Amino acid sequence: MARYVYIYTANHLLIEGIEDNVKSLVQIFESTGIRVVVTNVLPPEDALLCIIIENFTDRPLKSIKRFYSFLEAHKIPKVLLHTEFLASNGKINTFTYRGTIIRNIFGLFPTFFYQYRNKFWFKLYISLTFCIYPIALILGISYRDFVKILYWEARSKKLMDFIGMHDYHICLSEDVHNCVEHSNMGISAVLLRPAVDIENIFCNIENFSTFCPSIVVATGSMTSHRKQMLNALRSLFGKPPKYINYILSKTELIGSMGSKNLTELVKDFGCESSSELIPYRGSLFVLTPSNKDLNILKALARLYPRMLSLFELYIGQTSKWPYHSPMRIFRSLNQGFIPISIGRYNPAIISDLILEFDSIDDLCSSFHSKSASYISSAKKMILHYNAEALQDNLDVIQQLMTEVGAS
Repeated sequence: MARYVYIYTANHLLIEGIEDNVKSLVQIFESTGIRVVVTNVLPPEDALLCIIIENFTDRPLKSIKRFYSFLEAHKIPKVLLHTEFLASNGKINTFTYRGTIIRNIFGLFPTFFYQYRNKFWFKLYISLTFCIYPIALILGISYRDFVKILYWEARSKKLMDFIGMHDYHICLSEDVHNCVEHSNMGISAVLLRPAVDIENIFCNIENFSTFCPSIVVATGSMTSHRKQMLNALRSLFGKPPKYINYILSKTELIGSMGSKNLTELVKDFGCESSSELIPYRGSLFVLTPSNKDLNILKALARLYPRMLSLFELYIGQTSKWPYHSPMRIFRSLNQGFIPISIGRYNPAIISDLILEFDSIDDLCSSFHSKSASYISSAKKMILHYNAEALQDNLDVIQQLMTEVGAS
């Protein structure tokens, strides 16, 4: 009888927050011939192994302990997927000294409350954060960032409580893997490498043309540093013309795209939403995309993949943020977007998959030349990456299957 690898998701409130990780894990294991089941209930007693994606703050402690007791009782190997960068002390790194100060002051405060979402205790927790927020305000921390800092502290505490319960540790990012290996947690992790869906990205980039509209979307949760960077972009762009007229004029270059379906989509784009659309030197920058506009862009990419050049812009969360965002990169590529980054980040295996710019000035001055160079080499680059990733994953998973006694 076939046995399966199970990916357990019930420790997370929403699947949307871990969807990229789940898809990558399924792709990696199934590419090596291992069957995978994604579940939010207990796996069967004969499960080959169970993968848990890190986050132990969203559910009551009792339910999480019952889950691990079940795995232990039936000797199901437990595999923890690490998704966050760890500092040398084993805590999740927020890369800000002000955040470290807040975490040291209120370290024990959030841990208890975070397991009681939508209940009295969590409402009390929110009320208490308002009372102690003035201390953070003195440090120049916004209330939104303050609550996030407390959340990361609570998540770190729970990670340290549960980390020793796992038999194996895996990462989908080279940088996350290095952080885990060099932390003081005393654990050894293995690296698995997600692959790029070549069909989605190739149909977009192989037919790149300077005559096609280029749309650059800036995504990611808004932080103080990202706000500063976007404001700098705005100052360079100047006052934009009416964006709907601009998009319609650009689509006239497409010729065969001048269908009613496309026109209706484009007319909806940016209407009655929070998106800020700014034309700049033949490209359209979407600085604050709404979910509606992102869905329209994805629809455009699916309907007319050979007629649009879509880019997704990544800016680090802080000015000293040292790492790329691997899941964002693979999500961009797999949805037909070319990933762009601004800033200098630690070299990594995935660096070749990204269109990198040192600064905003570099982006504005050399966007078209660098993007053309990226396009010309992308197919060879991605095929080479995928081949290496498949072989590396095969080696790691074969070793893992041998250790868990899979036949």
